[in-house]
Amino acid sequence: MKLKMLTGLGGPDFTLVRNDEREFEETEAQRLIAAGYAVAIEDPDAEAKKAAEAKKAAEAAEAKKAADAAEAKKADEAKKAADAAKAKKADDAKKASGSK
Repeated sequence: MKLKMLTGLGGPDFTLVRNDEREFEETEAQRLIAAGYAVAIEDPDAEAKKAAEAKKAAEAAEAKKAADAAEAKKADEAKKAADAAKAKKADDAKKASGSK
């Protein structure tokens, strides 16, 4: 989450002064906001990014669902073919034993 600092803040990896902007992990950002050290900066692309990610996830789920359905159909067709071959073999065996 991107924050704008309301006060100075220093750490082992950074030094920030008032009005500096920096990206923080969500939990740290919430802690700094709650303590009054910073405010969240609205990312104008955040909603668009979230919508694009949701759309991409939905498309991936739909593609997986379609692939699973195709695979299930293929397996069902293979089973039917195997059952038909087994039935034909049994019928042929029955005919062969009846003609002797």
